[in-house]
Amino acid sequence: MIDLHRLKPREYPLAPSIRFFTKNGTERIFHSSEARNPPAYQLGEEVTLYYDPKDPANVHLQGNYLLVYVFGGMGAVFWLFSIWGIGSAVKAVFQWLFG
Repeated sequence: MIDLHRLKPREYPLAPSIRFFTKNGTERIFHSSEARNPPAYQLGEEVTLYYDPKDPANVHLQGNYLLVYVFGGMGAVFWLFSIWGIGSAVKAVFQWLFG
């Protein structure tokens, strides 16, 4: 990592800027949009990132996505309950309309 930058002026969460080289040796700099307070990385720290060789601008940092999976799972559970509830609601509407 070569630098930390702010996503918005005068806000403290900092995002990393990372220098990497593609397979053909081209140097690229990636400015992450994932800012944290305190910063997740320190200057000079090596980080793992993944990029699409066909589109080196498509870069993703390796990170901790545990919260994403937790909230995604909770959303899936609520979605399943809402689908289950829709069936009984539709049945009640039909009974009300058609006796």
